Amino acid sequence: MKKISSIFLAILTLSTFIYYLLRYSCAGFSGKITIENSIKKCIMHYGYVNLENVTILENTFVSGKLVASNASLNDIKINGELFLYQSSIVNGKVNIDGMLVTSSTKFEKPIFITSSKIELNDGTVTKDIYIMKHRIDSREEFLYIDNSTVDGDIIFESNLGKVILINGSKILGNVYGGKILTN
Repeated sequence: MKKISSIFLAILTLSTFIYYLLRYSCAGFSGKITIENSIKKCIMHYGYVNLENVTILENTFVSGKLVASNASLNDIKINGELFLYQSSIVNGKVNIDGMLVTSSTKFEKPIFITSSKIELNDGTVTKDIYIMKHRIDSREEFLYIDNSTVDGDIIFESNLGKVILINGSKILGNVYGGKILTN
């Protein structure tokens, strides 16, 4: 009887350990992953990441493509493409080297991005946006704001920026290094 209870206790302890390890450790590695309806400590992934109804408590690093809907994220570092949809919220620092497309998303802190095309759509709200100069060549950078609000400044480091305001979008700060165009 003692042997059975010892085995049962060992199995219970191991399964509890595995549960906490999977729930509170960094998810991902490489390839394509989908995470749904869960809470994770962090994500570190090379490849494609799809998040649905997920909370990331600490940092998210993706080299590739991240698509998230109804997600709550903290610090984000993306080398590639970031797509945020359906009431997603970003509470931490945002650093992107690549493309950003959002819809119904809220950013609590400034966005730092190196990109030639950024889209803020359908009620997205951001703080300041810093668009860094491309390292290799000088090219125009486009920020499309469609039915969304930038609650701060927009700074184009290259001085080649164009902000396109669509459907009553608002910039509550100033634009530096670029021009505002209305559509």
